Amino acid sequence: MCIRDRVYGVEPNSPASKAGLTGVTRNRFGEIEAGDIITGINKKEIKNTNDLFLTLEKYKSGDKIEVEFKRGDKKQKVFLVLESSTKFK
Repeated sequence: MCIRDRVYGVEPNSPASKAGLTGVTRNRFGEIEAGDIITGINKKEIKNTNDLFLTLEKYKSGDKIEVEFKRGDKKQKVFLVLESSTKFK
């Protein structure tokens, strides 16, 4: 069984936020709703967090990437432009 990389949080105004990725949230009843699951970047399969970081290390700020993800039962794709993580601290 493959465990994918779940999005737990998305920084406001980050590339992920601008692209529409969502993290773990609570609905109006207080129930936890799962975040998106990243399954690929630029056609490279992402199986776990290690895959995600090793893949992202190959890119730099300003690079445009395609992120494949699963939200519920639906597979989706978005494009985003990477930015320096220091911008969001």
